[in-house]
Amino acid sequence: MLAEVSLSLAAHSEILTIVARTDRSLSWLRQQMPTTSRKMHSLRLDWAQREEFLSEIKRHIADVGEPSLVVAWLHDDNLGPELAGVLGSSNTRCLFFHVRGSEVASPMHNAHTFFVGRQIPPNVQYNQIILGFTMSGGRSRWLSDSEISRGVLEAVEANVSTFVVGSTEPWSSRPL
Repeated sequence: MLAEVSLSLAAHSEILTIVARTDRSLSWLRQQMPTTSRKMHSLRLDWAQREEFLSEIKRHIADVGEPSLVVAWLHDDNLGPELAGVLGSSNTRCLFFHVRGSEVASPMHNAHTFFVGRQIPPNVQYNQIILGFTMSGGRSRWLSDSEISRGVLEAVEANVSTFVVGSTEPWSSRPL
């Protein structure tokens, strides 16, 4: 779903690491990447395998160096701060954009309280991107992959602590 984001960021990167859960996704992304002089790395990792995921990210950082920008849609909100801890193990400044689902904007779940009690390393600027929905003709629908990608790129450009792509209000209007 973030393929367009990866391709866009690749155009502006000297070193790029793409992470996906399947070899098929990685292969497709490598084929789509524009030919440049950048170094590109790819990792097949499953965020659902928490310990292995974090361990491989640590190993990769030790091998190629610390990233300056990370965009991650982990589907497990609690993994975000853990990944930030891995990214913050050096003194290199890192912009971290954690893509989160619309449910964090529900009245039962306040996205702004997510950080209470969590330690984010001082060299990691932790930003959250909340994916919402869109309204058209009095009906709502979830965002398309392209709308998500455009919104994520806007969020990276804006570089604010919380960025909502689409709408999350009124909550009762979300698609079911």
